[in-house]
Amino acid sequence: MNRQKGIFNHVIMAKLLLSCLTLLLLNQSSYAQTTPIQTAKKAIRYNRVEGLHLGAQMKLFELNGGKIRSIAFGGYGFSSEKFTYGAGLNYYSKYALGFKGTLNYSRNITTNDEDVMGWLENTTSTLFAKKDFLDYFFTKGVRAAMLYRFTRKHEISMKLHSLEYESVRSKDVWSVYDLIDSDRKFRANPSVIEERENRVSVGYTFDSRINQFMITNNFIFNISLEKAGGALGGNFEYYGLSAKIKKYKRTFGPQMLIIRGFWGSRDRNVSEQFLYDLGGIGTLRGYEHKEFTGNRVAMLNVDYLFNRAIFKLLPLKSLPFYTTMSLIAFIDAGWTNHGSDPFSASRSFDSSDIKTNIGVGYSAGRDLIRIDFAKRLDGNDGIKITLRFLLRL
Repeated sequence: MNRQKGIFNHVIMAKLLLSCLTLLLLNQSSYAQTTPIQTAKKAIRYNRVEGLHLGAQMKLFELNGGKIRSIAFGGYGFSSEKFTYGAGLNYYSKYALGFKGTLNYSRNITTNDEDVMGWLENTTSTLFAKKDFLDYFFTKGVRAAMLYRFTRKHEISMKLHSLEYESVRSKDVWSVYDLIDSDRKFRANPSVIEERENRVSVGYTFDSRINQFMITNNFIFNISLEKAGGALGGNFEYYGLSAKIKKYKRTFGPQMLIIRGFWGSRDRNVSEQFLYDLGGIGTLRGYEHKEFTGNRVAMLNVDYLFNRAIFKLLPLKSLPFYTTMSLIAFIDAGWTNHGSDPFSASRSFDSSDIKTNIGVGYSAGRDLIRIDFAKRLDGNDGIKITLRFLLRL
């Protein structure tokens, strides 16, 4: 009955969105400007649940001098044998300040790990190293988002979605690494509870950067409050609160200190798709990938970039990327409120649960390529080596 009701709700939403698109197309101020089909971000990807996914998007029309745009996209995962599709409206202000908004209906693969690794980097890792660092599930439903930037540094946002979740199994997709070692296997993709979630979140962001690629002494702060279920309906009910900070500080000459922090909490023993993971790339770099899981989390990463302060003392000027080479020292610390069992009872904070590691790294081309060597400090032996590319601290 719940599934039938969910399908009925999606049909209603699809009709509503299609009606809005039709009205806009018939409006006398609208001028269709259909463009050639283009590839979109993450539309072409390779992972352990879909194998090769091929997709594309097309702009349907523009209104009001380009402020309102409509797009549609579609794709197909050859290993999952599942189609992805969607359509939506985007509103863009011509000015840096003011409102922006989106409304879309889609069925697509989703992950909570985009802050850990980008789609291009993960595709490369899957295809060549047979390591997939993201976890996936399908979502189908409506998303809406509004953002208001009232000064160059301050903005508020609101997001709403009504989504139905669907688990997807991992596949033993082919990798170039199979030519070297055919025994390496992918991690299993965790299952999720296949129910509907209705959620609203509001957030505030302060960002002192003028140019994201010319970073000096900057500070970024974001706080977000979320509510699922209750009067909103759906099968999941919880409150959530999270905060992120990032601080860039010039020290001596070209050297820089970068501090990143994250704190998050959801007040109930929620499903897999709402839990926080720590360990490995992007979090505790000296530990195994996603070694710790919980519904409350705190994490701190400190990177000190020596940049060319050391390299300039060595006879290396003939090397490629010499002017953008950097040595890095880092320390990570993280905590979750329980171990790998997401259904265990919550515990109070205990300092003994904090996991730490130290490490050094080498970067070339402003993190175009980066190699990290990390050592965990809980008494276990071993050094974790990771290769990254297209990384932005």
